[in-house]
Amino acid sequence: MPPTTNTPTGGTPFPYDPVRTAVVMSYRIDDMIADRVLPPTAPIDTAKFSYTKWDRADAFKAPDARLGRKGKASAVEFGGKQIVDECEHYGLTDFVPQEDVDKAEVNLRQGGVVTDPVANAAIGITHLLKLLREKRVADAVFDTAAYTAAYKTAVANGSRFDDAGSDPWGLLEGGMKTMLKRPNTIVFGQEAWSEFRRHPKVLKAVHGNDGDAGLASRKAVAEILEVSQLLVGQTRIDNAAEGQAENLVRAWGKYVAMLYIDGVGTSMGGEDQANLPRGPNMERQGFGFTAVYKPLGVYSSMHGGRGIAGGTEVLVRESCKEVVSGGDGFGYLLSTVVD
Repeated sequence: MPPTTNTPTGGTPFPYDPVRTAVVMSYRIDDMIADRVLPPTAPIDTAKFSYTKWDRADAFKAPDARLGRKGKASAVEFGGKQIVDECEHYGLTDFVPQEDVDKAEVNLRQGGVVTDPVANAAIGITHLLKLLREKRVADAVFDTAAYTAAYKTAVANGSRFDDAGSDPWGLLEGGMKTMLKRPNTIVFGQEAWSEFRRHPKVLKAVHGNDGDAGLASRKAVAEILEVSQLLVGQTRIDNAAEGQAENLVRAWGKYVAMLYIDGVGTSMGGEDQANLPRGPNMERQGFGFTAVYKPLGVYSSMHGGRGIAGGTEVLVRESCKEVVSGGDGFGYLLSTVVD
């Protein structure tokens, strides 16, 4: 069982709450794609971890492997660079007055709806933590600095998806064939996808019409491009400073990333890939992964000194690090594909 943890001020420890942890672990947000873009590893033993960035030449060379009856097999050697990194720690708390818990219990006794105010608080915190993770993954995957020069293109005006005379298929296929390993995943920002799916050349390929009507589905496009996952980043986040008016922006920008992700299955399709196998290996080549030290966990502690009747302070925390390790051939970025 995970250990208790102290409050940020070093006060009363928070005991691990397995019941509410089970609740938040089952919490899913359909439009968040972070776990499918940089899939999490199995929990590691310490916050500090290392992975190997292999020498690409060793992975693709073709040595003579012929062996005579009494001959000695040729020796090969694999080089690489050991990268040391460390997980970041994230957590938020909320306080649930005992009055709210008591009201829920009275409502239950009277045959009302079963609610758990403490679990609801944990879910609310979990939503925010997942939103922050979505933004971290989007920033990492759509960061032009994460890709070497041969594996990124800044799309010029006139060639973008919102120009009817452009060639979106050519842009995607050009990047895909450049990669060292053909991608199994394509990630669109919502604005990029909205324009791509109604481009005349896309509609002609998908529907066989003149390209003047309709919308292309993710599944149809994924099948044409022969990728396992076609993901669209739809999440919005409020980037206003504390105390300022709400300013909702899209976490995923006007970009498209083509990625080979370790741990993704090979079946084609794009609408529902929730059952694709996961389990990236930090020692295998791929675009990236999320190293996990402490998965999402709930901790709760009773406090009698707050409010009229005390209450429960809820802490939800996780420890992880999003890693892009393959921007030199296992990913290709098209930036600013729409105005």
